[in-house]
This record gives sequence, C-alpha cells and structure tokens, in this order.
Amino acid sequence: MEHADGDLLTYIKDNGTLSQHLALVYMRQLSEAIKYLHNEKNIAHRDIKLANILLCSKHNCIKLADFGLSNFY
Repeated sequence: MEHADGDLLTYIKDNGTLSQHLALVYMRQLSEAIKYLHNEKNIAHRDIKLANILLCSKHNCIKLADFGLSNFY
C-alpha cells in the first residue's frame, strides 16, 4: 500500500488556495478516476470530498480514498 502525504482538505487549510495549474491537474486526475470507476468497474463512490482526496508525496498526483459508502451499479 502506498503512503499518502495527507489529504487535500488539510493541504488547503495549511497552504491556502491552490494555484490554477495545480487545481487543473487535480481536477483532471479526479475526473479520470471517476470515469474509470464508473465505466470500467461500475462503482459509484458517493462520498467525494476534500478529506477523501489523498495527495502523493510530491503533491503532483491524487488518490481517491474511503469507499465505505460506495456501491456497485
């Protein structure tokens, strides 16, 4: 299991708003993750929030976490 460097909520609280470039990178990665879950795995996450978006150690990628409320469809 990979080590996450924290979540997006804590990062924003500590550092303020994201730059436009970083926000676009994270949004693209999040949309790709949701697309993969829906189209390939037929999973609805149902609890996407800043606290469930984990950051990689270099803050250049995200991981979606907490599938406790997710559901197959």
